[in-house]
Amino acid sequence: GGRGPASAGAPAVAAVAAGQDSEARRLVAQARKIYDEGDELDRENLLLAEDLVKRALALDASEPSAWVLAAQLSYWLVWHSSDPSRERRTEMIRQAARARALAPDSVEAQLVQANARIAMAYESFGSAGNRQDLID
Repeated sequence: GGRGPASAGAPAVAAVAAGQDSEARRLVAQARKIYDEGDELDRENLLLAEDLVKRALALDASEPSAWVLAAQLSYWLVWHSSDPSRERRTEMIRQAARARALAPDSVEAQLVQANARIAMAYESFGSAGNRQDLID
């Protein structure tokens, strides 16, 4: 037949890839549970969930749910001033863009990208000292 040595290992490679995919999704689900059931103001909960998401992304960088949750976690860290650093804000935008690129029709990916953009605009607006001008 047409099966040569190059394709002989394909089922084994596919099985490993499927295992990594399911492990990545399991880690995202575990991180989501910590995020959903925890206190969004508890920095340690957010960082624990983020650690799990990073492990999931190391297994499968094409998993949209991992990028969505990564961006959500970064958003909360920025929004609640737990980590408002330029690096975190830049990472939040990158994570949201990846989520949207991998799942363009996902409402969750669209929402996290909108939130990330709002957080960036709010930070830029606030740092310019213009908030008081709107009140006056």
